[in-house]
Amino acid sequence: MTRTSFLKNNLPYILLVFLCIILSIFFLPESLDRTLVVLLLLIGSLILLFYTKNSILSSALFLLFVLPLNITFQLPESVSIFGTELILSNPYVNGVYVNYLVPTIALTDLALLLFCFASFTSRRKILIKNISIQYLWYVVPLIIFLLLQDILIFSPLHLLNTLRIFLIIFAIFCFLFTFPWNEAKKRLNLFLLSVSFGIISQGVLGTLQFLRGSSVGLSFLGESQVVSGMQGSSFVELGGQLFLRAYGTFPHPNLLGGYLLLVFLFLIVLEKYLKGRKKYFVYILFALILIFAIFTFSRIVLLLLFLSLMLFLVSKFRLIKATNLYSFTPTLLLERFTNLLISKDNSLADRLNLLRVSVHVLKENILLGTGVGSYVSSMGEDVPRTVKGILLLQPVHNIFILLLSELGIVGFFATTLLVFRLFVLNVKKITTYSILILLCIFVIGMFDHYLVSLPQGLTLLILFLLLFFFESKGLQQYEDNVD
Repeated sequence: MTRTSFLKNNLPYILLVFLCIILSIFFLPESLDRTLVVLLLLIGSLILLFYTKNSILSSALFLLFVLPLNITFQLPESVSIFGTELILSNPYVNGVYVNYLVPTIALTDLALLLFCFASFTSRRKILIKNISIQYLWYVVPLIIFLLLQDILIFSPLHLLNTLRIFLIIFAIFCFLFTFPWNEAKKRLNLFLLSVSFGIISQGVLGTLQFLRGSSVGLSFLGESQVVSGMQGSSFVELGGQLFLRAYGTFPHPNLLGGYLLLVFLFLIVLEKYLKGRKKYFVYILFALILIFAIFTFSRIVLLLLFLSLMLFLVSKFRLIKATNLYSFTPTLLLERFTNLLISKDNSLADRLNLLRVSVHVLKENILLGTGVGSYVSSMGEDVPRTVKGILLLQPVHNIFILLLSELGIVGFFATTLLVFRLFVLNVKKITTYSILILLCIFVIGMFDHYLVSLPQGLTLLILFLLLFFFESKGLQQYEDNVD
């Protein structure tokens, strides 16, 4: 490809990146350090583009690289336009500020936008053709419903969350129909480098957070500022001491655990296509993930990682001997699990309290739902409390009940219809790993909410689903579809 043809083919994408850079500079007064990080990352995305010569591939790598960074821009509660005060959000429930109710634009939203734009400008014909033929009548009902919800429950929060859903759906289609698989095979080193950097940087940062008992001070990368002694689910009390769970630059330890689990499953699937030293490098990454995940103290993730490891070893090396988990589990980690059995852990009680309140929320909004992202405000006076009397101002820890509450029966049915269509067209075979991936999505979804309530969590969810489709359909079929 000549320089002239390269610039001609990728000019729209380059202009969009420059537009994002200009907008980032515009918001410099809000957070200088974070904006500088975003600027450097966007410049890095252009470097990736000039190196790979493919905007779709470079934007996908950019997405993987920035996924852990919880860099966000929160819209103000109100703005003044020609002397008139315009209310943009009401993030208070019973007088308490709730982050979930603040309209937020995340770095992952920007990365998804770049990926979708690159896919559309590069392969718009094949994208439009496949969507119109295979998915049009399955996605239109959901779009109509969400637009109707926007009209009935008008708020910037709901509108922004609706746009994010549209972006995510389109990103899934872009991946299925436009991703350059042959080029990606040639650039496996870049994918390994991207996930390796994520594993090591997040693991080391999380370990330092655990050892220090407080945040490290990397707020410009999205690290939440936590100090020793604070109460909440980011801490765990074991052996009579209060420990800070590792969370890296994610907003919560469970999200870091979900990220490590996703990367572990990605490497398991990828390992089949690697040879020589790359395989041994992947095995080293396996070990690092298992070590770093311990400091998140996420019981669900640790159990799923252990199950994933056992299935990998059995299928890869035909290991059939049972492994004694208690022989190598650290004392504190063992206590983290046994606390559930002796009622010393309050997280289960908190989840049950949130589940009880969700019944009331669901009854009050059974048809059209509370609106996307509005679940917490809909609890009203029924907000549950922890055993220590702290308000539980967070969504129910079950994505299926949460989606049903926010979308109502109509929206939930429309979503289920689209997901069903995705499964019908992309599940061609059932493998051990595809079942494992689906099990991980289901188990996490049954006991947590971040897969649908947070921008990074939503990105994790679609990557879990895409990995499931990839494993179920196989590389060769995707190559045949795209090429």
